[in-house]
Amino acid sequence: MRRHLLSHACAERQSVLGMVCPPLEDLQFEIKTGKANAADLTATIQKEIAIAEELTAKIEDLAADIAVDDAELKDATAIRGKEAAAFAAEEKESKEVMDMI
Repeated sequence: MRRHLLSHACAERQSVLGMVCPPLEDLQFEIKTGKANAADLTATIQKEIAIAEELTAKIEDLAADIAVDDAELKDATAIRGKEAAAFAAEEKESKEVMDMI
């Protein structure tokens, strides 16, 4: 039945468009090859999706690490500011004492 339908479709195509249809075996080979290629490409897509998900997770981890580092840097900067102010006050006091002597 399928072969008959393909033959009929090919005959119609030839009469209407003046195109010659390839042999049925060629069409079957093309279909088989196309399905194999589709399966290979589907597997490749799945592999690449898995890699993308893995990299997305890694990016999220790194973003969290950066956020922690930024918070620690902010805290350290605040401590350094307080220490610098305390040092400046002590230095000023020491200079005043030295000037008195």
